[in-house]
Amino acid sequence: MHVEFDPAAWRAGRDTPLERAIEVSLELLKKNPPPQPKRPAYPNYHQGRR
Repeated sequence: MHVEFDPAAWRAGRDTPLERAIEVSLELLKKNPPPQPKRPAYPNYHQGRR
């Protein structure tokens, strides 16, 4: 993918290639979200004690 470098935007403080890369990355994350880790059950240390 090619993104045009805009000198006027650069002088205004914007980085158009970086902005486009962020947009593409966020779209990919929406389509393929990372798996959520499953939290293990809380251990019961009092089980079996008297």
